[in-house]
Amino acid sequence: MLTGNLIFNVNSNLYLKDPNTSTIGKEIVEKGLAMMEELGFEKFTFRKLAQKIDTTEATIYRYFENKHLFLLFLTNWYWSWMEYRLTIKITNIEDPVVRLQKFIQLITESADHTRNEHFLDERLLKKLVMREFSKTYLTLDVDEENKAGFFQSYKQFVEIVSCIVLEIAPTYNYPHALISTCIDAVWTQSYFSKHLPKLSNQLDSEKQLAIFCTQICLGTIQFNIQNETNGK
Repeated sequence: MLTGNLIFNVNSNLYLKDPNTSTIGKEIVEKGLAMMEELGFEKFTFRKLAQKIDTTEATIYRYFENKHLFLLFLTNWYWSWMEYRLTIKITNIEDPVVRLQKFIQLITESADHTRNEHFLDERLLKKLVMREFSKTYLTLDVDEENKAGFFQSYKQFVEIVSCIVLEIAPTYNYPHALISTCIDAVWTQSYFSKHLPKLSNQLDSEKQLAIFCTQICLGTIQFNIQNETNGK
């Protein structure tokens, strides 16, 4: 069932027809998300999706040119959703350290499949993005796609948190690298803890991931501040 009224503006270059404008378009996105999460990006096809929702491949191709752009559509939706949630969490909080902690809480907490503010299953969306997001940019076309704005939602999310870092440590030189590394580390370690545990340290809970991420973010910032203080 399609529930929720929250709609995000995703880069129009990612689709041929906006799926939010029709019932079949929303079904393509909703069921396509579930199928891609279940099968993985490589095994997912528009033919399989068409059979699942009792439509034709041609109908799906009217909305999306290929499954790579469909994955980019889903990841852009996810990062717009994360920005929306982060904005709610940090509104009216003056202390930048507390706002950074809210960011850490957001990226380490479990997704809530009962939330119905939009029609996508947040739990499936997070699982898909955690596993498949790197496949959107580890390609030969990344530079052209970046120029077309395909990664704007993610970059905007990182930018917001980077600005918080600079409020805490105005002279810190690597805020974007720190935040993107922190996000990647949380996802990688969460994955490793389940599938390649020898590459992790049992970071299989929200609390452990939050502690790890806090050490990366606030530990690095505090180290930078301490070095500056000692250098004066």
